[in-house]
Amino acid sequence: MRSRHLAAAVPAAALMATPFLPFLRTGGLWLGLPPMLVWVVLWCLLVTPALLFIARGDEREEGGA
Repeated sequence: MRSRHLAAAVPAAALMATPFLPFLRTGGLWLGLPPMLVWVVLWCLLVTPALLFIARGDEREEGGA
């Protein structure tokens, strides 16, 4: 596995760890929303740049555009 593929593993690991993180199960709000919702949305949004980073690296390695 290439090192840049770890860029996709970080958001995936964060999403899989969500139910086990105690600071996400608090009664407070983050930005007016439940902490778990903010956490999941943040990491879902970070998946896109991670996959773009991998795709661009693969294109460069293959000699593509």
